[in-house]
Amino acid sequence: MRSRAPSLVWSRAPSSVRSRKPRSYDLTELCVSQYAAVAAAAYAKELVLVVPIDQIKTTPTARDTLADPVHRFNVPLDLTAVPVIANFVGRQDELDNLWHYLQPTDSPSRKVAILHGLGGIGKTQLAIRFARDHRDDFTAIFWLNGKNRDALLQSLSSALNRLPGQGWDSEATDDGEVEQRARHMLRWLALDGNSRWLIIFDNIDQYSPFGSAVGDGSGLPARNTTSRLHSNPDVLALADRLYGLPLAIVVAGAFMRETGTSITEYLQYYQGSWSELQLQSNPGRQYEQGNMLQTWMISYLEIQKRDPSAADLLLLLARFDNRDIWYELVESGRHSSNVPDWLKKAISSGLAFKIGVKSLVGFSLLESKQQEGSYAMHPVVQDWCLHIANTNKNVNLMQLNELALISVGYSVPSASDRNYSELQQRLLPHATYVRYLDWSDDNIELLGAFDGLGNLYSDQGKLKEAEEMYQRALAGYKKALGLDHTSTLNTVTNLGLLYSDQGKLKEAEEMYQRALAGYEKALGPDHTSTLNTVNNLGLLYSDQGKLKEAEDMYQRALAGKEKALGPDHTSTLDTVNNLGLLYSDQGKLKEAEEMYQRALTVEALISSTIADGK
Repeated sequence: MRSRAPSLVWSRAPSSVRSRKPRSYDLTELCVSQYAAVAAAAYAKELVLVVPIDQIKTTPTARDTLADPVHRFNVPLDLTAVPVIANFVGRQDELDNLWHYLQPTDSPSRKVAILHGLGGIGKTQLAIRFARDHRDDFTAIFWLNGKNRDALLQSLSSALNRLPGQGWDSEATDDGEVEQRARHMLRWLALDGNSRWLIIFDNIDQYSPFGSAVGDGSGLPARNTTSRLHSNPDVLALADRLYGLPLAIVVAGAFMRETGTSITEYLQYYQGSWSELQLQSNPGRQYEQGNMLQTWMISYLEIQKRDPSAADLLLLLARFDNRDIWYELVESGRHSSNVPDWLKKAISSGLAFKIGVKSLVGFSLLESKQQEGSYAMHPVVQDWCLHIANTNKNVNLMQLNELALISVGYSVPSASDRNYSELQQRLLPHATYVRYLDWSDDNIELLGAFDGLGNLYSDQGKLKEAEEMYQRALAGYKKALGLDHTSTLNTVTNLGLLYSDQGKLKEAEEMYQRALAGYEKALGPDHTSTLNTVNNLGLLYSDQGKLKEAEDMYQRALAGKEKALGPDHTSTLDTVNNLGLLYSDQGKLKEAEEMYQRALTVEALISSTIADGK
């Protein structure tokens, strides 16, 4: 028993620039070893042991099935979970080629067609149209997620519910059941006579659709080549850096072939001497516009002619992490005291920003990620933009760097902001990128950005990076504003909190004492910043086992907060709770209970008020 059903697979290439015109791509038929037969004999044997074959043949269902062996494998097409565009501009040649390769025949060989190309080129929609056009030519069409083994097993498990007469009508509840159901699905696909189905594997980065879930028969003819490539980590590093860009790959291959350069050497040249390397590169006749410097310069000059502000904006966007750039991130650059006119125009509104990047998307130097509401830049395009900025005397490099730093630093939300954790995760790659940019130490707005980056790293548990950012900010504030300025003291406090988290209690105490003295002098003993520092000292003394000193700090903080904020303010209640914990550690259980009861009573009152307001 062998399955002779075809499969359609495509590679969802990493995000890359989108072309105005539809790009052509290769559509290749792979001759793969025969699909591994999965025997259903065990099931048939068990059935025969219970019911005689002659009796089975006389039933109406059996008579109908024997008369039409394909009918029992019919499964209705279901694409409800697949993203479909409203207006599909058909590529009839590709659709015809797919049908030529995949139409059901009596051939014993499994057929595979691979759709591959740049992200956004339309591979998914082409596969959807093919499935819809030929829904009646295949007994069943299954759309499976091939991103990884777990996703594939889950897709196979879910597809089982659609099979006729299988008795599987509920979802799996654990991983073991998922794998069991997936194997049952594979057995159904391998049943004798069931050879006219089509499987579409979505999101395949490396073709090996069934992986270890099936066993034999799932390998590629080029498996040995793949293994050799993966044995060299520089191959993966170069592929990651080029991010699948065809022109970049062709340029790299041509240079290595013509000069005898190894992959390791090319990667070193690429990272250290990008501009010189590109000047010496010749991609050959297949790219008549020349190498990357020449190809994209044509587009850049045209953008400069049409919309000079967009050309300037492109060079700024290259200063961020290239994978996820959104309006609000760039708009935070308004905190700079030196915002150029072209940026003021671009960030004046969300619509203005979309209009500003329109030409960049149109020339494929930027890619729109509509689902995320953001934009992405191919990493090689980013390298090219950095080259343009570094070699153009009219570009103010320091200004671009500082605008990017300020944009990221002032975008960092506080813990009280809605969805702050999600936004912080989104900002983290940008923080990692911009912290290595050159900057001027006399820009006050930059110091606030460094403080923000320190907060981001601290919240994300990256304490070493947080300390580096706080120290940058502190050095700048001391130089520009003096030791007793509140901005300086705020950074001192942040360092104290960081040292406390690191377990450096002595250093933390020094920072808190320094901040407390400064706040008392600049703001007074009853200011909330002063009182918060007193509370922090109480926490530190408690951690050090100095319970008497901790109690003194808490009592002082509580009295001050009750006066300044009121007895029911959340900050006041934090100190009440801290006192309760301290009394518990001291064995003063009655006093601890009083503190806890007070905090709980107010919390219940606040919750009730919020509920009534709804």
